Amino acid sequence: MSEIKIGVMGDPQLLNEVVHDVNSQDDMELVAVFSQEEAETTVGYTQPVKKERLEKISEYSDQIDVLIICSGATTDTYKQTLEYSQYFNVVESYLPMIKLPIHLERVDRVAREHDKLAILALDWAPGFFSLNRLLAEAVLPQGETYQFTGRSVSQGHSETLRRVKGVADAVQYTLPAEEALESVRKGEAPEISIGQQQSREAFVVLEEGADPEQVRAAIQQLPDYFSSNATEVHFISQEEMAQEHQGNSQAGTLIRTGKYEKGKGHLLEFQLNLEAKPIFTASVLVAYARAAYRLSVKGEKGARTILDIPVSEIAPYDREWLIENFL
Repeated sequence: MSEIKIGVMGDPQLLNEVVHDVNSQDDMELVAVFSQEEAETTVGYTQPVKKERLEKISEYSDQIDVLIICSGATTDTYKQTLEYSQYFNVVESYLPMIKLPIHLERVDRVAREHDKLAILALDWAPGFFSLNRLLAEAVLPQGETYQFTGRSVSQGHSETLRRVKGVADAVQYTLPAEEALESVRKGEAPEISIGQQQSREAFVVLEEGADPEQVRAAIQQLPDYFSSNATEVHFISQEEMAQEHQGNSQAGTLIRTGKYEKGKGHLLEFQLNLEAKPIFTASVLVAYARAAYRLSVKGEKGARTILDIPVSEIAPYDREWLIENFL
């Protein structure tokens, strides 16, 4: 089996998990990790890792089959994917859905021009939940879909909080509406909006001299993040933040209900419970890096999402093995 040559760049927490995951794959070879730090060989992993300065990344265009972009910040991912899809097939982990159509169009244009393939917005939502929702609604076209987030740390929303004027540090939890969740499971099919399916809780460390009420109002009025949900804001010390809010768990429930002739009903439920979200996200990125490589070899190019990729392309097995063992 030929080895897929992988490059990795981005935020350290997710990057480190991707490095470990790539090194555990039989069909992948880690070529280099790119960062702003001085180039060196890092031995803190199970295998030595070559590090290169980020400005040298384009020099590796003929040595890397797929670049995994681990940047979590909205603006970083948006710019980096657009830039690096000139040189590499790429996969990326995060982008708010509100900007995804524009991002897809721009990356598609660049990737096609340079005969590259990019797979965007790979995580659990958007990502795995998107894929499962498509499957559920395709087989139950008459019905309702409900998506509940369990008590989870939202990395994207937390990063957005930290950019609010007057905020020194922050973390945001998404909470499920338990009564609505149980009502759906009982088949009562309540009419509730996405905003009513969850609420948000923010823990904020203020910058010195910041007005807490101004900060609270600025957070609760943020469009696309907090304005459409009930958001409770708590102000805490940096010590409390360090002691009580360093977890990165994620959980969620997707339910599709359907009603058919003679009153017969169906309910499909998909659950996801992650003790450490970066580890899961890394696994998703690595699996879809495999798909990006395989599809690029077949001549595909442009920008894709998880909805466009055949599931068989992410598995480290050939078609015959999958048919024999999964069907």
